Amino acid sequence: MKSDINLLSRTKVESAIKGRLSNILKIISLISITGVLFTSFVLFILARQLSVDSIREKQNAVIKNINFLKERHARLIVSNQKIEEISQIIKKRAKFDNNLRTVYSKVPGSVSSQSIALDRQKISMNITSSSLISINEFINNFTEMAKSKKLLQDLTVGSIALDPKNGNYSLNIEAQIL
Repeated sequence: MKSDINLLSRTKVESAIKGRLSNILKIISLISITGVLFTSFVLFILARQLSVDSIREKQNAVIKNINFLKERHARLIVSNQKIEEISQIIKKRAKFDNNLRTVYSKVPGSVSSQSIALDRQKISMNITSSSLISINEFINNFTEMAKSKKLLQDLTVGSIALDPKNGNYSLNIEAQIL
C-alpha cells in the first residue's frame, strides 16, 4: 500500500484547521471580554473608593484637626509664659507678710496701731498708748531693730502727741526697710 495516499480531501482538512482556529479565537475573545469587564468593574470600585472628593474631605478634616491642635498648642504656650511671668513676679515681690509679722512682734501689748503703711523701701506707723512707758518700750524695740539691721534702718520719730480728752499718747514713726 501506498503511504502517501490521503483519503481526506484537502479542503476538509483546511476547514477543520480553520474551525479549530475559529474556536480558539472565540475562546480568546471571550476571555479578553471577561478580563475587560472584570478590570472595568475593579477600576469603577476603586474610583468610587478613592475619589478626589473623598480624598479632599479627608484632607480638610485633617487640616481642621491640625489647626485645632495648633490653636491649642498656642494657648498652652501662652499659658505657660503667663505662669512663668507670674512666678517671676512672685519671686521679686517683697515679703510683706514676713515684714509685718516681724514688726508686730516688736509692738508691746498695751500699744495699739492706728495706721501702718508698708512698701518696698519704708514703713510708716501711727500708734497710740495710754502709757509713755509702753511707747518708750516700742521706741526701744524699733531702735534695736534699726541698730542690728534686722529689718529696719534710719528710724525717724515724726511726732509724739497727747490727746487730753482720753489721755492717750500717739506716736508717728518712719523707718527705711532693708
